[in-house]
Amino acid sequence: MILITGGHGFIGQVTARALVRAGHSVVLTRFRSSSLLPELQNEMGKRVQVVDFDVREPMAMLDVIRRLGVKRIIHLASAHWSAVLATDFHTNTAGLIHLLEAARQAGVDRVTVGSSITVYFGVNGPYRESEPLSVEIPDDGPGLFKRVEELFSQYFMLKTGIDVQVARITQVYGPGYRSMRSLISRVCAVAANGGALNGPLIDPVPDYGYINDIAEALAELITTAPRNVGVVNLGSGVGVDKDRFVAAAKAIGLSAAALDTLHSAPAWSTSKYMAIDRAKERFNWAPATTLEKGMQQYTEFLRAQR
Repeated sequence: MILITGGHGFIGQVTARALVRAGHSVVLTRFRSSSLLPELQNEMGKRVQVVDFDVREPMAMLDVIRRLGVKRIIHLASAHWSAVLATDFHTNTAGLIHLLEAARQAGVDRVTVGSSITVYFGVNGPYRESEPLSVEIPDDGPGLFKRVEELFSQYFMLKTGIDVQVARITQVYGPGYRSMRSLISRVCAVAANGGALNGPLIDPVPDYGYINDIAEALAELITTAPRNVGVVNLGSGVGVDKDRFVAAAKAIGLSAAALDTLHSAPAWSTSKYMAIDRAKERFNWAPATTLEKGMQQYTEFLRAQR
C-alpha cells in the first residue's frame, strides 16, 4: 500500500492514477475537499482509499499508516505559504518530521519527499544535484523551507536506514492545473478560451514539466527505482528559449493579439533549468513529452472543458 500525502492535489492525483494503472493500491490524504479524477473515483473502495489527514497530528498519522498497512509514502502535502514563520514551519517542516517519525515507527521502507526547483535560488544554472546550493536566502517560502526539509530527510535516512528519496520537481503544467499562475498555463488557457494574455511575461525558470511525465517519475521512484537514488531532479532537462516558446504558442492557436503581447516580452535566460542526468543514470527516467506536444495536449484539454 502506497500513501500519497497531498493526494487530492494536482500532482498527487495524477501520480495516484499512474500507480493504479501499474497495479498498485493507494491511499490519498485529503486536507481540503476536492473532486477526484474519474479513473480514481471508479477505483474508490478497491485500489483507492481516501483519508482525512493532517501532518500536524503525528499520532493520527501513525494510526493511519499502521491501520492501512502502508509500506511506502510519497510526501507531496505542502501548505499555502502564510508569511507567518511559525505557522509555515509547524505545517511544513515539522509536519515532515512528524511523518518521517511515523514512518519509522510503522516500519515503512521507502519515502519519496517532494521538493522543488526553488531550492536552486541564487545558483547559476543549469542546476545539478551534485553542486552546492546557494547560501543566499530565497525570497519565497518554498525555496527556504524545501531546503531545510531536504536536509532533515537526508539526515533521517542516515539515522534510520529507511530509503528516503528527495524529488526536486520543476514547475508542472497540464490537465488538472488550476491556478494559472505560470506563463505556460496562461498561454494555453488563452489559446483555448480566448481573451487577453495578462500577467508577467518573463519566465525566470523556463523548465516546463508535463504532469504525466512528472507523475510517472514519482511512481517509478516509489516502486521500481533501486535504493539510494538520493536527491534527484525531475524536470524537462531543457531551458526553453523565447523563440521556441512563442513558436509553440502559435502552433496551439494563440491569437495574433496575444502573440504580439508574448513577442513584447524580453528574452529570458535559458540556463536556469534542472539537468536530469542523475534520473537517467539512477532509475532510467527521462520525460516523454516535448514542450510542443505538452502544450497541445493541455490546450485541447482546456478547450474540451469549455
